[in-house]
Amino acid sequence: MAKPISSRQVEVDDAFAAMEHAWDQGWTDGLPIVPPTPDRVAAFLDYLQVEPDQVIGEYWVRNRGITAEKMAINSVMAGCKAEYMPVVVAALEALTDPEFRLNHIASTSSPWPAFVVNGPIAEEIGLNNGLYVMGPGRRANATIGRAISLTLANCLDARAGGVQQGAMGNPCRMGGMVIAEREDTPWEPLSAMRGFERGTNTVTALSTMEAPVDTRIYQMPHVTTAEGLSAVLAEHLSEGWFCPGTHMVLLSPSYQRPYLEEEWTKADLAKYLEEHTRSSVARLKRKGRFPDEQGHVGGVPTVDPGDEDRYVYHAQSQSKTEYLIAVAGGDVGAFAMIFKPYPVGPSPVTKVIRLPGEPA
Repeated sequence: MAKPISSRQVEVDDAFAAMEHAWDQGWTDGLPIVPPTPDRVAAFLDYLQVEPDQVIGEYWVRNRGITAEKMAINSVMAGCKAEYMPVVVAALEALTDPEFRLNHIASTSSPWPAFVVNGPIAEEIGLNNGLYVMGPGRRANATIGRAISLTLANCLDARAGGVQQGAMGNPCRMGGMVIAEREDTPWEPLSAMRGFERGTNTVTALSTMEAPVDTRIYQMPHVTTAEGLSAVLAEHLSEGWFCPGTHMVLLSPSYQRPYLEEEWTKADLAKYLEEHTRSSVARLKRKGRFPDEQGHVGGVPTVDPGDEDRYVYHAQSQSKTEYLIAVAGGDVGAFAMIFKPYPVGPSPVTKVIRLPGEPA
């Protein structure tokens, strides 16, 4: 690193005073931080082999950018190791890609992105893809997600009182929603579904509307076939908002096993979901999700004769609706989770994770 760090430096007595100052300034998410001393920040930049003023991502809606220095400061505060930085960089590149339409996280519905890491880097830096994959306990998952969150808050004003207007907030922001996919399977990884060669280090950013724990699915003992499990997934996808966008279905290894035994691919499962995820017009009307040509006020629209047997197919009726499949979690039960997207505008974005010294 040839250029010096330019951020303002504050003299404090000790690490506790540094944390108190960060809290007072509104720089944190409410949790303790690692003080971002000049030496720690410089070490992160040296590991990446970048200059402090290199731009990591630009947010054109707000006319703001994220420099490597600011990203490193927030990553130190989050508790990251330097070797996590390539993942943080790629994730921020994905979020600031125009296709992702980052501005949607300001919505009153409190969406927050999820991230799936593929490639050998996941194991190298200790990202969890097994037991308790969505929970706390693994430093890499938690601090990478936190670094992304702090960077967005401190560099792009993505905070309550700033651009974010979420009525309820999203607890997933605290854990970061960063996972690695299990690739010890004949199925192609998510990165390959997104057009990259297997073995490429990538991170995929997906818009999510709500905590996926709200759509947890457990395989009942009498449902043991690939088609039966797919029907359960299609039914869950048809519930709730029935919104357009890219839905990610996350399967545990136990849930995946019948598909492997019956030689279903990810493409087969996605095709089944496209053909079978549907909702009756009656159910959509009762949920206030069926469009009324004349507009409707005053409660639930009238359910007309035949509406119970008239169906709207998700993938056929909604623009940009698709299903991505990933495998992660412990092999201790047949569980699946559905990540439902914010329905207007954003698309998933996958970026290559470049190791230090690799060309852009």
